[in-house]
Amino acid sequence: MGNAIKFTLEGCVTVSVQIIEKDSHGTVVDLIFEVKDTGIGIPENQKQLIFEAFKQMEGQSTRRFGGTGLGLSITRRLVEIMHGKITVESKLGAGSSFIVTLENVNVSAISEHPGSVPESFIKNICFEPATILLVEDIEYNRILIKGYLEEFDFTIIEAVNGDQSVEKAAIHQPDLILMDIQMPILDGYSAFKIIRANPYTSHIPVIAITASVMREETLKLKEEFDSFLAKPVRWEDLIREIAKFLKSNLKENSFPKKTFVDVKEEFQFKYKRGSTSIDPEILLEAKERFMKKWREVSEGMFIEDVQEFAEELINSAEKLNCSMIWEYGNDLRATTESLEIEKMQQLVAQFPRLNDKI
Repeated sequence: MGNAIKFTLEGCVTVSVQIIEKDSHGTVVDLIFEVKDTGIGIPENQKQLIFEAFKQMEGQSTRRFGGTGLGLSITRRLVEIMHGKITVESKLGAGSSFIVTLENVNVSAISEHPGSVPESFIKNICFEPATILLVEDIEYNRILIKGYLEEFDFTIIEAVNGDQSVEKAAIHQPDLILMDIQMPILDGYSAFKIIRANPYTSHIPVIAITASVMREETLKLKEEFDSFLAKPVRWEDLIREIAKFLKSNLKENSFPKKTFVDVKEEFQFKYKRGSTSIDPEILLEAKERFMKKWREVSEGMFIEDVQEFAEELINSAEKLNCSMIWEYGNDLRATTESLEIEKMQQLVAQFPRLNDKI
């Protein structure tokens, strides 16, 4: 597209995408991208040369058009990595058409929300006390989901594999189960079947959580589970799905007490309880603002967003005279500057606990 614009002085540049379904379910397709322009065109004997590194069309003015001759070479390499191909059709003085074809592409699932829970209600929802069994083998994912739910009066019971989920479902009789699919010892599908077969746990709704976005997989999840969520789990989607199964109403300005059961700590939480002389209402408003920003940051985990969050915490800590927030903010900023991604993720996941301690 950049080349098409650069080499087209008049006329137009057209970008189009064609989808060719390869099976009756529409789960596999060929994608054909075409960038067509009415620019200067390419001579017949130069069509393959332009795909070589540091090669440009003969007679091309580097002062006028610039470039190093790497763009199309890199493009071809990227396309070939995806098992695709790139071709060019062109006529000197009449324009060019570059076509990228990617074959047998798996189609991702489309997120479907029936609209039974309006967006306005999601943002102001308050659940009645309930017990949730969270089944997930990766600790960071458990911490993230618990952080999403920390403002509600939920008792969170944790299991790290399907085998534990079967046992804890029978013991605790939770109101809802959040079940990861890919787990060691016993996967989510197998655990779900055992839970459904047990008359004491068969009534418990189970929401599957999957990293797969393939349409075939999601169709299977729809048929077997009560509902499903795709990773990375977004706060709005999690609340929307939970609201289908747990009693709720509009929330008031409060921070309900929560209980975590069987929490396994694999890294130290070093931040000590902070103190501040700021008016409690101002502090409460700050805590709510922090959690709103944290949810946004957690959904994408982009370094720029995390760094912005850290700066906001540092600035707020000085106004609130809260050393704990200031120390955490500086640690978080340091991880973004040094690109310590794993440590950054752990720090972000810790924030709800820190916010609760202020």
